[in-house]
Amino acid sequence: MKAVAAPAPGLRANTASQHNRRMPILKENQAPRGLRSWLAPMILAVCGMVASAIPAGADASDIPAGGRSLFDIMTTVVSEDASGESARLEVPFPFERLRALIKKAGGLSDADIAETLIPLGRSLQRRAAAPDYFASPRRVLGVIAEPPEADPATTLVLKDRLFIGHQPRTESLEVISFNEAAGRFEFQIVEDYAPGKVPRVRQARRALCLGCHGNGGPIFPEAPWSETPAHPAIAARLAKVAGAPPPDPATIESNRRSAAALYRSVGAANRLSHAARYWRIACTDPATRQSCRSKLLKSISIPTGHDPTSDDHGKTGQDRADIEETIAAAQARAWPEGFTIASPFIADINPLATLDAKARDLADPLNERPALAVLDATKAEDVDRIIALLRDAFTARHVAWLRDVLREREPVQAASPAALGPPPANWCCAPHDKLPPPVGAAPRTVPLVPGLSIEPGPAHPSLQAFHRACGACHSSMSSMPPNFLHGTSIRQLRAITECAPRISLRLSQWRARDGDASTAMPPMPPPRHLAALGQTPENWLASADFRRISRFAAALAAPADVPLDGIKTNKPVCAPLAK
Repeated sequence: MKAVAAPAPGLRANTASQHNRRMPILKENQAPRGLRSWLAPMILAVCGMVASAIPAGADASDIPAGGRSLFDIMTTVVSEDASGESARLEVPFPFERLRALIKKAGGLSDADIAETLIPLGRSLQRRAAAPDYFASPRRVLGVIAEPPEADPATTLVLKDRLFIGHQPRTESLEVISFNEAAGRFEFQIVEDYAPGKVPRVRQARRALCLGCHGNGGPIFPEAPWSETPAHPAIAARLAKVAGAPPPDPATIESNRRSAAALYRSVGAANRLSHAARYWRIACTDPATRQSCRSKLLKSISIPTGHDPTSDDHGKTGQDRADIEETIAAAQARAWPEGFTIASPFIADINPLATLDAKARDLADPLNERPALAVLDATKAEDVDRIIALLRDAFTARHVAWLRDVLREREPVQAASPAALGPPPANWCCAPHDKLPPPVGAAPRTVPLVPGLSIEPGPAHPSLQAFHRACGACHSSMSSMPPNFLHGTSIRQLRAITECAPRISLRLSQWRARDGDASTAMPPMPPPRHLAALGQTPENWLASADFRRISRFAAALAAPADVPLDGIKTNKPVCAPLAK
């Protein structure tokens, strides 16, 4: 029998009859002849996003249509006993042990990981440490580099694909990590992340996340990153609470470099998210799907600015013309106004400064942000940018490998037929079939008061409308965002009454936006939330639900007695409006 090492502190102990191994250990695939076995899983990972039949709307679902997040793969522990293998997720505690696992999983050094602290930020956890914000700042980590010496046979590609926020007061982690097979970032929560507890991983409510994370990836402030220790006053406050001396200029500069590294990594992560969207949607025409995928896959081996008349590695002017034709056809079918690259960056604010209401509203992450670019396939320079974007879905070693394949064998279908078809069910890195299925977000509340319940039984029409429009974000146990749709119907109606002035104001912003797009305050539901549901602002404004909840909230906000007067919630649900 194999010897069993003592479990590390904070992890569950296994029985003596079991043997554990921590993933990732990249599984060898039965790759086509000519593919390097260590790289085949990685190329199949990207081709998974190309070839998988992702159902319409699946990208907005909490549970991925396929694959698992890199965080899941990294924290997988496989147990072997007489009955065979089983797998589970084990998240090391404390945070330094998790950081050590990240380094091991990616073959990383400390320089390949960037961190910063945000005591007064704009995440959903922004009030968790109140009133001692500087005693429990939110810790934000991202993998910013892929060292060339990392062994690709035993390490995961985590660069720009893994971001973690840790707020000790909530005993939780917020994780954004890429799912290679589904071609999207997963939003996950680790609960019970505290001494003496067993951390539990679940999927976050994606609709809630997409309100701010509109690209389906991480977001970060613009320079000069005044919410972080890159701001001398923030650094000084953090040092004072920690009992440390005031930071010197070298420390401030180091803090600034860390924030800048995270900023660049967030930008790269969102390019990856856009690239995945392009791969997933560009080749949906059944008549041309196979050739479209082949040409797009071939296009990533062409350097940006490539001379279309050259004959480098067999890429002739005709090859380039075919690629341009494919990209133009994809635009005509899917993005007639051009492929939009939306910004993942939110406005910088100084949280220690006194801001007026408009400045606060403009800095709200729920606000729509201007596009970084709209790529038009009729312009040669934009075709190069689209090709460069497609290349962003691959690491540098993927691209180098593909160029070698294309040099040795044409067309690409002959070299990698598996890559152009559906990926293997167990394509990479962890035994997904042995892992328990992803755990979804907590189910929505089911009100208990007869006659006012949402389901089952007689339904209160206004509450039903609220749940359809707002339930994805406001019906959880968490107090952020305000959970005015949580609990019994009587509690919900009381909470809506309390929040009615704010609800009415946010709903009115849709009318203000309809006449003046420059309005600073983001409307509710957020535009990106509607987009994730496949609904347009025009349809929302014309809907019966919009009319019903607007009238209902306005009536409750009026200075008159309401039937529920005297029924109190345990604590305030909505902060009062600023004067």
